[in-house]
Amino acid sequence: MMDRLKRNRTNSRIWTARFLIVALLSFSAETLSPIRASASQASPENHGDSFPAEYFSGQGEIWEKLETNGEVMVAFPSQIEADISSPDDEDRYSFELEEESDLTLSLESEYPCTMELMCQGQVIGVSDRPYSQILEPDGLEAGTYTVRVIPQEHVDTSTYTLRISRQSDRKKQPDYSEAHIAGTLFDPKSPFRAINIQSEEEKNRGGSPIMAIHYLAHWQGPVDESVVPYYDKGDFSEVPSDYIKYKKAKPNFHVQNAVILPGYQENGVHMEHWKNAIMTYGSIDTGFFTSYNFRDKNEGPGYPDWDFEYFYVPKDWNYEKYGGHATLIVGWDDTVEREKFRVTERDESGKILAEAMPEQDGAWICRDSYAGLLPDYFYVSYESQDFGGPSFVPTAFAPPEQSDNYNHLYSNTSGGMMDVASKARGFIRGVQAFQNEGGSELLRAVGFATGQGEISYEIGVRIGDGPLDRVKTGYLKYPGFYTARLDQGIMIPPGADFEIHVALSGDDDKLMSFYTCQNVEGWINGIKAIPGKSYYYTDWDGQSDWVDASAQGEYPCIFAYTYSPMDQEITILDNREPAGEIGKATASEADREAQKATASEADQEVKHATASEADREVKHATASEADREIQRATASEADRELQPPTAPQTDRNADRAAASNAEAGIEKATASQAVPRYDTASGSNAAKAEEDAEDEENEWEDIILFDDSEEEAAEAKRVKEQNFWRIREAESGAIPNDNPNEFEVDPLNLDFPAKYDSRDYHLVTKAKNQGNSNLCWTFSAAGALETGFLRYGNQMIDYPRGLNLVSRDYPIVDGTISLKLRKGEEIPLNLSGALYSDCESFNPGSPQIYWEISGDLGSVEEGPKLSESGQTFCALKALGPGRVTVTAVSMADVSLRVSCQVEILEMLPARVHIEPETMTLEVGEIRNLNATVEADEELTVVYSSDRPDVVSVDKDGRVMALRPGTAVITAKAGEGNAACTITVNHRNSSDSDDDGDWTTADGPGVADTARGSWEPASGQWRFQKEDGTYAASSWERIGGVWYYFKEDTYAASGWFQLGDSWYYLSQEAETFGGMQTGWLYDPSYERWFYLEERGTMAVGWRQIDGKWYYFHAVSDGEMGKMYAGERTPNGYVVGTDGEWSH
Repeated sequence: MMDRLKRNRTNSRIWTARFLIVALLSFSAETLSPIRASASQASPENHGDSFPAEYFSGQGEIWEKLETNGEVMVAFPSQIEADISSPDDEDRYSFELEEESDLTLSLESEYPCTMELMCQGQVIGVSDRPYSQILEPDGLEAGTYTVRVIPQEHVDTSTYTLRISRQSDRKKQPDYSEAHIAGTLFDPKSPFRAINIQSEEEKNRGGSPIMAIHYLAHWQGPVDESVVPYYDKGDFSEVPSDYIKYKKAKPNFHVQNAVILPGYQENGVHMEHWKNAIMTYGSIDTGFFTSYNFRDKNEGPGYPDWDFEYFYVPKDWNYEKYGGHATLIVGWDDTVEREKFRVTERDESGKILAEAMPEQDGAWICRDSYAGLLPDYFYVSYESQDFGGPSFVPTAFAPPEQSDNYNHLYSNTSGGMMDVASKARGFIRGVQAFQNEGGSELLRAVGFATGQGEISYEIGVRIGDGPLDRVKTGYLKYPGFYTARLDQGIMIPPGADFEIHVALSGDDDKLMSFYTCQNVEGWINGIKAIPGKSYYYTDWDGQSDWVDASAQGEYPCIFAYTYSPMDQEITILDNREPAGEIGKATASEADREAQKATASEADQEVKHATASEADREVKHATASEADREIQRATASEADRELQPPTAPQTDRNADRAAASNAEAGIEKATASQAVPRYDTASGSNAAKAEEDAEDEENEWEDIILFDDSEEEAAEAKRVKEQNFWRIREAESGAIPNDNPNEFEVDPLNLDFPAKYDSRDYHLVTKAKNQGNSNLCWTFSAAGALETGFLRYGNQMIDYPRGLNLVSRDYPIVDGTISLKLRKGEEIPLNLSGALYSDCESFNPGSPQIYWEISGDLGSVEEGPKLSESGQTFCALKALGPGRVTVTAVSMADVSLRVSCQVEILEMLPARVHIEPETMTLEVGEIRNLNATVEADEELTVVYSSDRPDVVSVDKDGRVMALRPGTAVITAKAGEGNAACTITVNHRNSSDSDDDGDWTTADGPGVADTARGSWEPASGQWRFQKEDGTYAASSWERIGGVWYYFKEDTYAASGWFQLGDSWYYLSQEAETFGGMQTGWLYDPSYERWFYLEERGTMAVGWRQIDGKWYYFHAVSDGEMGKMYAGERTPNGYVVGTDGEWSH
């Protein structure tokens, strides 16, 4: 290993961060203040005496040094280039899987080396071919794994490249529905609509990346194009409101993070942030103002000769600014000559008044959404004004997560998302109150959206009337929507009220705020005020300065993501007004019938917390209504502040009322900050353009049906393009924000290649034609999501290629550092993270790592501050036993992270007993473990689960069965420990209360046909009856659900044919093998199917809920697929939703 990094130090620098934990056992009652992040730049030498300078130099035997004390934790995925330095050398790299995964491990070595995969010290896979090794294990359970690289016989030294990733599916090309995004935001039937429209035509509205974030944060997509297809003929004859509609569908995956980048700035400081995002996430979704003036490339007078491949808006030019247009940035090219962007300004007669071109070469590569009429891709000069400005919210979508990572979402902001909000300087804490109306759940993550960058965040959770527990801290480089995973999870009992607190902190003069859901003209309407659901505070510890935001109709965008063994659903607050009656567009009779469904019927698909329930969740005092209202201060309109109410609202918040006369220090967004909607450009130019577009629509058919002569055809084509462009000028597809949250972030100081194009890596899907709709914003958003899937769904590892975390003082064993302390003892713990790249033209010039801490934050106390630069240190003191998770995060890619557990125990002799020592649970059950400790002093018991995805355990010893499998719960106190082995089976009880997405065949009242117990075996399940035999070659009803057991006794899953009939049996872990009925969307076929009440797949004509549908009846590989937007074999035409109308 000693020479490899030296040779490559010009190509790949090691960025190093360090993190110091001082663990001190103490019984003091000091409070934990939020961990604040700093962007200070410390020199490599300024890291104290506890960590050698060579760890920061990027030279020397890096990997050898990292291995000297236990495991090296690496991010998943990773690509590692290292060396074997001697015949006795062996390299070990450990990584953690958060969920069951199929892996690909590859090793390419200069000389023969062997690769081993290990779990808990046991070898589970070996590849020892002469040079290239590969292992592809399937179904690896969540946990910590280690890859070992060792030289084969007679090999002294060797360089090698090790890649660790998921198995990829490179054949699947994503195609996501654009119309579904718009339908979710604007269709009156959608529970997640932002606007209560007045007419059908209004569904064809412009939008922004913020609306796409709202769509994704609420798990509404992405869904495949076939779910809600758009009109793709490109002949401009469609009525967009016909195909813009809401349809309830399961998303292909969850997008839990969206990064908002700095907007265009004249000095170009935004460029490195954009380039970094393109290389990391594949593309950027943004917009710009259109104007045909800046495509005029004719040198002389006369009619402009437009060039649609190059776009440039000169500085300070007064030009006809038409509606915004969204686009997808997929790369850049520094070598595009500036002369290609020369533009002219003309008077009404066509005389050239001025010419201009950029000062420098270079352009962004953009994908358009008018395929077949304009080039699929075009260039925009780096110096073009208005392109990607802050008002167009340049956004990159982080890697997707599996859709079963969390299965229950709580939101009080289903009515939209906007950056108009109350603000406070330096610190603000937002709170959302929710209620668990179902069974026990596990809070696994918290989501929130903010308009500030380079800030710290801290998350707190309160269950019922209990204390406010702080559970996670972290740092954000950019604004955006983020999901903070809670590594250990928090149990929420049935029927419990719970609160999610998110605190944002930064420099004292920085205005802190959340994105919110509230009425903003042109963006969101119909939001009602419901007191007691949302709050703001200006500190952590006191209850003095607070505001009931929801009483003013303002709800900060804070989400709770839980895992429920029983349910898969979304719970939203019923805080919006009904959609009401709307005018009808000139749509087909079938569509008009479909549009008669009321908003209330659609809302019933999503479980709402009613206003009365919301009122009951907060125990209001008997003060008058006037006293409970928030009074405004008498300051100026621009600076007015909110004052808290003068009466208590809850028993928990009694302290809030004690300072009712104190000013909250929270600045309310004024009416002047509300953002007007840009339908078209303001002024006579825009009005004239829109009138021209309307006048020319009558000529459109004549333009298409032109004569065959070449001269006339060329003229017709020119006129068609001219008229098309005038129509496009009137488009209002990308709505700019007049008052964006402008922010500054420190430079990244990175070097980039002169050219980068995501198309070269097959990451960009084909361009589409949006027709005469205003949906360019959905086309760019869907394109960004498709790029993200191709970039990460196939686990490409090229920028950056890895991240590691090591401990110098105490070894990491199976992903955990164990500390045992005597009272009053201090133990320093140095954790170092290193980020590395394998791109020759990419030479990072500054550290790019920041840190997160989660877990028992009440057991530690903060020391010095964390730094995003990764070169300052953070000192923590342990105030008592507990477990925390320390995570190093790549700033270039927020999904690239590596963690280790830190477990702190007292160093005292003890014996621990646990009851029971074995336990069998069904999915969803909760039990309490009883641990007793024999010791001279009172000790705290620390619990942990080796399979937290199967069984979760909290700090009080409550266990919750999440999915079938086996887990070992360990209870530790002092130097003693005891364990309980828990086996989790499917639910067997016939009184199942599972009301998830699928139903049983015969409904309630049908008796089970078999009783006994489930047994797992090799990733499958079989059922042992009470008489000891196994169910085989038979249907059995167990726990109210039908299963089919094959001849080998294992339960069937997926599509299953029995005789002439097809069935679909669940493949989900929690409901494996259960027969499904009703509607089924199969992503592999990209079509809808319908399963009859008895489970058989429908074919031919079927009347469902009073509507007729046709399902393919021929056994040719297409059987059962619902016809949509096409003609049936007997000549009937069905709509895009499959429904046939008279």
